[in-house]
Amino acid sequence: MTQNPKFKYEDWGPTFLSPVFVKTVISANWCTLGLEAFEGYTAPDTTVYTMDGQKTSIHRFLKDDWAFANNFDIRVHKNMEERLAAARVLVKEDPLCPVVVDEMSNITTSKYGALPERLYVLQNGKVIHQGGIGPWGYRPEEVRKVLEKMK
Repeated sequence: MTQNPKFKYEDWGPTFLSPVFVKTVISANWCTLGLEAFEGYTAPDTTVYTMDGQKTSIHRFLKDDWAFANNFDIRVHKNMEERLAAARVLVKEDPLCPVVVDEMSNITTSKYGALPERLYVLQNGKVIHQGGIGPWGYRPEEVRKVLEKMK
């Protein structure tokens, strides 16, 4: 977390072990109970929504590389419009990948154990890299190595 110049200890340190932090950790661990994405196995397909609200499949995007830099403070969404508005914040940063959002049931988050964050590399419908749960297990450099080997 300290490698990101936009994310300093002063931003998160005082809240460490606060009730909100503990609740978030419990929620993240609860989320992993539905984990279905494992390295070497078929990547779960789930419904996601494009930025214009069209329902689609996460498998539709498997041919694309995904890369994210920095994070944004985005609150829990109460409805799809809030979720899409939050995704538009990311789109303004001009990511080099498609941006889609999970259903309100968070099925994709559950199947990929992606709360609060997790990096995967998917190829040909298979999970070829499963990163650790963020923020401590969040290692973009591991993903970079995997992607470089794929070239």
